[in-house]
Amino acid sequence: MKYIWRACWFVTSVGLLSCQSNQAEEIKALTFESRVPKAVVATVNGQPISLSAVEEQLKKTPERSRDDVLDDFIFSELAFREAATQFSKDPAMLLAQKRFMVQQMLKERIEDKFSAEAMEPEELEKFYLFHEGRYYRPRIRVVDNLLVYYKDQNLFADPSLLSPELRDAALKMSEKLRAEIVSLPIEALTDERIQALIDGHKKDLPEGLQLKFEKRLKVPIRSVGASKEKATLRGTVEPFREATFRMTAGTLSRPVQTNFGAHLILFKAQSDDLPEEVIKPKDEALDELRDELVVLRRRQESQKLFKSISDKAKIKSNESLVKKLTTEKSEVKEEAK
Repeated sequence: MKYIWRACWFVTSVGLLSCQSNQAEEIKALTFESRVPKAVVATVNGQPISLSAVEEQLKKTPERSRDDVLDDFIFSELAFREAATQFSKDPAMLLAQKRFMVQQMLKERIEDKFSAEAMEPEELEKFYLFHEGRYYRPRIRVVDNLLVYYKDQNLFADPSLLSPELRDAALKMSEKLRAEIVSLPIEALTDERIQALIDGHKKDLPEGLQLKFEKRLKVPIRSVGASKEKATLRGTVEPFREATFRMTAGTLSRPVQTNFGAHLILFKAQSDDLPEEVIKPKDEALDELRDELVVLRRRQESQKLFKSISDKAKIKSNESLVKKLTTEKSEVKEEAK
């Protein structure tokens, strides 16, 4: 009768202890360690209950008596063994057990290691600076770009495919265009005039080259947090950015070569520059930054872990069956339409 009452209290009030503090530690305590404990406080059908497990649970629930906690362990073992006779080979239970073990491994190897408290102030500072546009806007220079660019866009991604002849042709066309523009006063360089000059040279372009006029490009100065490999604005590249911020107002640059082609940068007025602007102060964004950085670090560590595991594993797949699955999935989609 005692254990019937204890069972009711145990299930309704404690929820098999899975809802208290740390689920993993409690499950370890309730299912007992695989090794024989040094101090055994009780046994249930030969299964030992360690003194350390009971003491650990007493620390978590100091309001409860020693006998109550020990009774919980006894009933837990009785209930577990009874459930095992019914569910030990149940696929759903085995899958749940597998998932729990994976979750616990990830918790101990990654989540506990990369917690919010573990994020260093210096790392948070870099993360804040790296997110230009979200938390702050860096100083921006507004310029016009006269670009002699390569028709083949594959050359943008792989400059090794670019022939020296085409590169030289782009540079010569850019220099020819510059010689014509610098002979004009800055106030005469209206958008219409520049576009007319470009249109006039399009018929002279060598094979593989094109000309375009990009107006009012907003070029951000590179921040402390951004590496040279990562542009802070899509489409901008370091040689172009560096040349832009070396210029003085009312000038036209010499040709600047990038993966896209040869650029002429026209910087008309300093007044067009946009100053740095704080969108959200770092102190206000700190919790948000920390949470995002934790997710990022955990994802990176997970990728490393599973790559390490998969590199050691011998994985074989039946390609014919995989293709069959893909085909069947496609057919189901077609039927759904």
